[in-house]
Amino acid sequence: VHTLNLNILAVPAGKQYVGWVAKADGTAVVRAGAMASVFGDARHALRLETKEDLTDRTKIIVTLENSTPVATVPSKSVAEGQVKRYDRKQ
Repeated sequence: VHTLNLNILAVPAGKQYVGWVAKADGTAVVRAGAMASVFGDARHALRLETKEDLTDRTKIIVTLENSTPVATVPSKSVAEGQVKRYDRKQ
């Protein structure tokens, strides 16, 4: 389970913020999904659950895409970051 939280401007009508994960060099990009803002403000979140091993994807990219059709390749990024792994204590 991967969670992405981002504070960014409210999304314009007909658009959506989309999260992507990639290798550190920007290759092997995988669409993580559209980000949601529960309150319609700057707080956006995305929860990715997958059986695919994405541990080599340490770069996070957020793009602003049209709501339809679904983007399969990222456009220009509006935010980027690096994954920081936390080991859960038992």
